[in-house]
Amino acid sequence: MVCSTSCSPSVFQPIPHECLPAAVIFLLRRFRTVTAEAGIPGVTPIHITETGWPTDGQRTEKAQAEVLAAVAATGVASDVGVQAYEWFGLRDGRTTATWSARFGVLRDDYTRKPAFATLQHLIANQAART
Repeated sequence: MVCSTSCSPSVFQPIPHECLPAAVIFLLRRFRTVTAEAGIPGVTPIHITETGWPTDGQRTEKAQAEVLAAVAATGVASDVGVQAYEWFGLRDGRTTATWSARFGVLRDDYTRKPAFATLQHLIANQAART
């Protein structure tokens, strides 16, 4: 599979999961270029906030965990200075609702989705690095 640099990780127009790392790197480097053009020094840390991937009939809980792992690991390991990475929501607003209320790594009854373990693993690995 060839991944175009025009890919962007989006919940509105999902891209193939194998394209996620390339898309994340493209977007981060593009962001760094735009901020440099605005006069922001390249050493300024980047904080990635409100990222997420919802679940529903089309977006499986397993896929949510895979997307979280790919996007977070790629962003944190990138060479553009990502200092913080935040997931959008801990718990679904309502697990039986449409996708827009299902970004959590926990269901609305606080049972864990597979992405919860992925998030724990990413945090533990990052903590071990510091």
